[in-house]
Amino acid sequence: MKEDVSVRVCGVQRCPGAEEDVSELVCEGVFKHTADGWLLAYEEPSEAGTVKTLLRFADGRVTLTRRGQVPVGVADCIPVIDSAALPPLFMCI
Repeated sequence: MKEDVSVRVCGVQRCPGAEEDVSELVCEGVFKHTADGWLLAYEEPSEAGTVKTLLRFADGRVTLTRRGQVPVGVADCIPVIDSAALPPLFMCI
């Protein structure tokens, strides 16, 4: 099963000494069933080029893979992620 989907990506970046940066992007993607689970693939435009993103849902895990150029300045703030503070992931099919 393969389906064209619309993907909504929401992000919040918090850096010490800087204002919170909130962003939202809507783009087209593909959602498909694989041998071991599900795959969501989409491309995000960025200032440095296109970033290809794959989200794999398999064996009770989610794996995020991103390929492409990161715009200058993004790496200046490396977030520390507290996994206990992350919201649960919801998928509507």
